[in-house]
Amino acid sequence: MDNLEKFPVAAEILETDFYVDDLVSGVSNIESGKEVQKQPIELLSCASMKLNKWSSNCKDMLQELPYEAQGYHFDRDEEKVKTLGLIWNPKHDIF
Repeated sequence: MDNLEKFPVAAEILETDFYVDDLVSGVSNIESGKEVQKQPIELLSCASMKLNKWSSNCKDMLQELPYEAQGYHFDRDEEKVKTLGLIWNPKHDIF
């Protein structure tokens, strides 16, 4: 089985939601979010590549990631993340 068939969610996300070197995607629930997070990590690890600087407006989405892979930490005083030339506040989910 080819990796794109093994990771269909990741294949679609990598094709449609990658902009230069930023992956920007969204989902309506945590279960979908976990799959959107898990599949690209697994697919890119097949090529020895890592996705870093993960950010989310949902604290639960970041908890399973290693601390060093997180780009936003709810437990620190950070208020913003820069992505695609925009400044985003994940805690309040506003640009």
